[in-house]
Amino acid sequence: MRPIGPLLEFEVETATSVRLKITSVRARDALPFGLGDAAYVELADPQACTVFAA
Repeated sequence: MRPIGPLLEFEVETATSVRLKITSVRARDALPFGLGDAAYVELADPQACTVFAA
């Protein structure tokens, strides 16, 4: 996890070994992810998605 102003950035790896960087708005009552925790990721707005080639 890396704090970026009002956002948090997470690097996750999918079950198929694809790595994603995800940003989330900080929330006072949000629980932090731990190493190895399962997460559900859903694209909120395709127009707001930026994809970078590896």
